[in-house]
Amino acid sequence: MVTREPGATPIGKRLRSILLDVSSAGLSNRAEALLYAADRAEHVDSVVRPALERGAVVITDRYVDSSVAYQGAGRDLSPTEIARISRWATDGLVPHLTVLLDVSPQTARERFTEAPDRLESEPPEFHARVRHGFLTLAAADPGRYLVVDAGQDPESVTTVVRHRLDQMLPLSDAEVKAREEARKAAEEEARRRAEEEAARKAEEERLERERQEQLAKLRAEEEERKRREIESAASARSNGRRRSPATGRGGAPAR
Repeated sequence: MVTREPGATPIGKRLRSILLDVSSAGLSNRAEALLYAADRAEHVDSVVRPALERGAVVITDRYVDSSVAYQGAGRDLSPTEIARISRWATDGLVPHLTVLLDVSPQTARERFTEAPDRLESEPPEFHARVRHGFLTLAAADPGRYLVVDAGQDPESVTTVVRHRLDQMLPLSDAEVKAREEARKAAEEEARRRAEEEAARKAEEERLERERQEQLAKLRAEEEERKRREIESAASARSNGRRRSPATGRGGAPAR
């Protein structure tokens, strides 16, 4: 299940409008941190935990570490206090994996396709502190974090993340069946190609045999023609000698 923070619940949507709307400029840092914690508490209670209890794999865009980085490092509040508030709000629920798509604030800003929200509108110094906060968290817990260079193309990023997930997640029955079907299809394709290649080679060999047989036939015919020409020439010479007897003086036959 794919979800996000803030705004994945009806109450969360209202909190999101407060937190990210540029009209909320001037909101105090502590109030901001508590509003994110309130959204997270509702999110975990009504969306995340029920999904986990159903056996789902939950992927959420943003979670506790985002508050530690944004409100802790970015707002210069105590990261320890922010983490403590979030632990209380989530009843200690910790993700198995946190993927950090790391990119410079300048590159991130260049990728904006819409008008920046209240947090995105903060100055570069704020986003530099947020990035440093994330990287500090990742360095402190490398087993849970996967830091990916988000300056790459999306396909490369996806490959890195999926490789890590494949090492963590058991395959579902559908995935096992799909892989088995893919394996059988690959084997069938390999068998078909092998048969086509064998048939192609057999046809080439047959054509070569026919060509060699035709050449042999032509050579035999040519040899037979030459033999007959030789025999015909020899016969003509022999007949010529029988038809021309020797003669003496005066044209009288020799005795």
